[in-house]
Amino acid sequence: LVANIKRLGITCAITTRYRGEQFPFGIPFNKILVDAPCTGEGRYRVGLEGEILYQKGTGKANLPSIQKGLLIRAFDLIQPGGIIVYSTCTINPKENEEIVDYLLRKRQAEILDWESPLPFHPGLTEWEGKPYHPSLKLTKRYYTHEIQAVGFFVAKIRRIN
Repeated sequence: LVANIKRLGITCAITTRYRGEQFPFGIPFNKILVDAPCTGEGRYRVGLEGEILYQKGTGKANLPSIQKGLLIRAFDLIQPGGIIVYSTCTINPKENEEIVDYLLRKRQAEILDWESPLPFHPGLTEWEGKPYHPSLKLTKRYYTHEIQAVGFFVAKIRRIN
């Protein structure tokens, strides 16, 4: 991370070694990116010759618990009106819509729409019979076969209180 910050000439970033779920309060952020650890299911790809390509994920268990902790902490750190972007490189609803739905049930937040330069599908509002908040249709799912890259999920969230 530090090498990329330097390489890109970014001068307004600070790196720490805090666990995201335990980042200390006191700094009122106006924007936070939560690039959550995930199973990496979006890493399946089909090559130009039709071959299946796969970049191995971490294989870590209990990721939804970590993802919920990261998103809740981000919300609690963001100032009212601030924006959080939650993103994963998986297409698993249990790591995407279900995590954002959890935030919407626990905190006063809203999902925002935005223009995407890539083809996408709207977020799911139901999975395996479990309904999610209707506004999750504003989240975006990107599939590998349509963008010729790793598949991923993005939610743009605003704190409304």
